Parts: sequence; structure tokens; C-alpha cells
Amino acid sequence: MLYFQQNELFFEGMREVSDAFSRYCIDNSLGSSLTDAVDPILDMVIRSPEAGMNFFFVRPKEVHKMDFGPIPMFIFWEIFNADGEHPLYTYIVQSVSRLMRRLVGQRMLEARNNDSAAPYILAARYNRTGEWLPEGIKDAGVLKNFVSQTQFSDKPVDLTVEISGEQYLVTGLHGRFAADYCLFAFYPLRLVAQDIAGRGRLIRSGILLFLLLALTAGWLLSDVFLLPITRLGEGVNAIKAHDSDFRIVSSQKDEFGDLAVNFNQMIADLKEMQLAKDVQESLLPSKPPVVPGYQISFTNRMASAVGGDYFDVRVLERDRVCVIIGDVTGHGVGSALVMAMAKAVVYQGLKEDRGLIEIFEDLNLAIYTYFHLPPVRKMITVFAAMIELPTGRGSFVNAGHNYPIKVGSDGSCVDLQAVHLPIGAVGKLRGMKLHEFVVKPDDYLVFYTDGLIEVLDSQEKMYGYERLKSFLSQYPAADANLISGHLLAEYDKWLGNAEPDDDLTMVVLKRLKDAV
Repeated sequence: MLYFQQNELFFEGMREVSDAFSRYCIDNSLGSSLTDAVDPILDMVIRSPEAGMNFFFVRPKEVHKMDFGPIPMFIFWEIFNADGEHPLYTYIVQSVSRLMRRLVGQRMLEARNNDSAAPYILAARYNRTGEWLPEGIKDAGVLKNFVSQTQFSDKPVDLTVEISGEQYLVTGLHGRFAADYCLFAFYPLRLVAQDIAGRGRLIRSGILLFLLLALTAGWLLSDVFLLPITRLGEGVNAIKAHDSDFRIVSSQKDEFGDLAVNFNQMIADLKEMQLAKDVQESLLPSKPPVVPGYQISFTNRMASAVGGDYFDVRVLERDRVCVIIGDVTGHGVGSALVMAMAKAVVYQGLKEDRGLIEIFEDLNLAIYTYFHLPPVRKMITVFAAMIELPTGRGSFVNAGHNYPIKVGSDGSCVDLQAVHLPIGAVGKLRGMKLHEFVVKPDDYLVFYTDGLIEVLDSQEKMYGYERLKSFLSQYPAADANLISGHLLAEYDKWLGNAEPDDDLTMVVLKRLKDAV
């Protein structure tokens, strides 16, 4: 049996629709044929796919929202004891607007009775009737115009209004989901002023605290950071000015204090390094000697403050000239000491008119004696040539050094080859031989250290012996200064913008043609 209880006034005109809906729901669930009694036109509308109602009849126990004209409804249906002898069909339809009014009214009443909402006064207004929830607020004066403005705005709006002798800040918002309502919050303006004043005090206190912190930080920054950094900057300027007597005075027991101590130690080491550099520069020739019938040009570049390359050109009695070039292992003060010792031994040997092999034996004894044990172990490669100026005949010995190249007037290149261990490698030289050569008119000799042939380009490619010979063969019978300039330009071109890893030394000796 189908029956229902409804508000006749509210559901007027929905009796037949509700009855038809119920019949479809029962037939789909129980397999009955109650829909045969439904009005054919209504039946056609309900069954039409365009109506989109078929899902409603197969989904019991759910709340369905459906619009009947301008009125939204919630509908629920269920059949209890569907498999039993006496199934019970329940069909409930409720107006959304009535539910919304009940919900809004209940929430506003709870907000009024809830102390946590104080000092706010929350209220809602039903736009269709002008009814306020909860009761007690009336549309009057500026509030009435404000309500109308809120009703037609999609953003929150504000207003200051006087109610019962007190100023209120009113914020209104048109409901998004409760579209028939406008929601309002009334907040006493005196509390806003108190809050602003309190925040102002907090801001002023914060500014004062910030200034105190800034002053403290400034003091710390100046005394702990800026002053030490300034002193370090002064130290850097002292280094640039070659002032090795400068020291940083610091009593700090922190990283800056340690840095000052290390800096002072470094500048002391630099002073020693500068002294060694000055000594080394005094040991090397400052300008080529004048040799009748010959041209001499040389170049020396150190990769560090104190290098390991050694060379000398000595004009001797009986129309002879001696050219010596060497390379001490490593760099720094130790290498400079080895070079100074080599200079002294060679000078004394030439002064006593000793032979080249004898001089090398004396030099090996001195170097091995003082520098053969770690951590100061040092060796030196040395090449020495003695040339008779009138004839161009010469002799040479080589202790592990690069082969000098003799370039003929026809562009041919010949190595002055001789193989032996470096000076200082063993305690006693064995098997060293004296070799002879001839420098003809327009021939020239190129002596060099390994910094010239082992220089790397940007692709880590070494310059090499063969490339050097090919380059020299392009300049037969050239001027000594011209050869030095071209070799130096070739070196710089190959090196590019990189820093050299080793010292560079070149000596070019040419026999002039018209000196014959």
C-alpha cells in the first residue's frame, strides 16, 4: 500500500510526481508492475534519457538533490525487508531551503550562546524575506543600505555603524553555498582601536629592540670582523708593496687570530723568499757579454719567486767562451742554494783552468755531499760547452740535461748528444766523456731548459723536441736576438693564458759570418 504524509501547502502539485517516483522505485527493486497506473505523459517524461532520472530509481539509501522548477529538494528512499513477506517502502522529500534555514538559524544561535565567539556578534539575513537570524536586528538607516550592498556583492564589504550608542565595525558577505543568505559579523570599534594601540606598542618595542640588536651587531661586526679584515687588507697591500716587515697585531683567540698568526708567518717566509730571489738574481747574468765574432742572447723566466734554472756565459783567457746551463729539481729556497753552490764550484773551476769533466766531478761531490738525503734531496742537470772563438771548435759534457741544438746556415738541426746521470744522483761520476763539435760561420747554438719543450697548451699537449727543431729550421743564419724573440713569442703562443709549470731559460750563441 502506498501512502505518505506531507505538508499539503508545501508539496502542493508534487503528489502525482512523488507517487510516480515511488512506483518506479518499488518496481525496480521488487519486480512489481505498479508503474502501469502512472499517467502516460508523466511516464514518458520520467523515462526520457534527457530527464536524467534513471539513476534515481536504482540507487536507494542515498540522498539525492533534485530541482523541481526553482525549488531544490533532497529526496531519500529505501525498502525495508525487501525479501520478506511485508516489505516497507519509505520515501522522504525535504526542501533544501528549509534545511538551510534550520542550519543557519541553529549555527547563529550557537554562536550567540558560545563565549568563544565574543566579542563578535554573528548574524544572518534571509534575502527573500528580510528575516534576521537570530532575531533582534532590524534593517534601519545605513544598515539597510549596507545589507542591500552586501546582497549584490561577491566580495566582503565593511561598514562602521552605531548600535545602541556603541560604534561597530560590520563585515558582510553574501553566502556562497547558502546563496539565499548574507552573513554578518559585528565587532566593537573600541576593541579595534585597542588592538591597534597594542600592536603599535609592540611595533615600537620591536623597533627599539631591533635598534639595540643592530648597535650590538655593529659593535661586534666592527670589533670582531671588520677590524681584523681591515688589518688583513693592510697586510695584502703590504705584500703588493713588497713590504716584508709588516706584521698584523691581533690578540683575538679565534679564527681571525689564527689567520693573523699564519699571515705573519707567511710574510716572514716571503721575506726569506725575497732574499733568496735577490741572491739568485745576483747569481745570474744581467746582460750578455761582448764576444768578438759572436752574438749572444739569453732569456730567463721563473715560474715561482725562486726558480731552479741556472745558466752562465763566461769569457775566458786564450780566446775561449764557456756556456753553462742547468736545471735544479724543484723550486724555492733549496733550489736556489743548489744553484748558488753550482755557481761557486763552476766559477772556481774555470778560474783554476780545470777541465769540464773535472769541474763536473767537483760539482757532483759538493751537491751529493750536502743534498743527497731526504727531505732536502736535490739534483741538477747541467750542460757545459767550451768554444774556441777563432776557430769555432768546441767541446762539451752533459749530465742529464736537454740536448742543445746547433742550427746550420742551411737550416739543418743537429743535437749535441751525450747521455749521463744528473749531478748529485750518485756519489761518484763514472763514464762521463768529453765530446767535440764545430760552430761554423752563420751557425748558431740554442741552449735551453725543459720548460721550453715541456710547456702545455690549452689541450694539455706538450710542445716537444721535434716541434722545436722544425721551428728553428725556419730561421737559418738568423740574428741571435731575433731567434730569442721568435722562440719567446712561440712559447707564449703555445702557453696561451695559462700559468707555466716550470722555469724557462734560453741561451742563443751565433758565430758571425764576417768574423772569419
